[in-house]
Amino acid sequence: MALFESNARIKEISIRKILGASAGSLLALLSQDQARCLLVACLLSFPLTWYAADWWLATYPSQIGMSARILLVPVIVIASTVLVISALQVLKAASVNPVGPLRSE
Repeated sequence: MALFESNARIKEISIRKILGASAGSLLALLSQDQARCLLVACLLSFPLTWYAADWWLATYPSQIGMSARILLVPVIVIASTVLVISALQVLKAASVNPVGPLRSE
């Protein structure tokens, strides 16, 4: 998703780079959409996952309780992976000479 988005917005990245945008501001700009998708996915999946895991764990003879840590650890791992991949793609797109993508206009 990060690769597709950075390739689709390469002209926008080039224009922002010419106007003086830093790599950090480009990363924040391109990561916002992915962060929203991740947030919506978490908000939709947490209640369903909590209910399903609680029901499934209730069938075992030795009971264990659900904790929020069980749901938060995968989210933190996925969010950090998305951030690293987005950062690599943005840095790759920002290191390209901005004249090349804009030359076709």
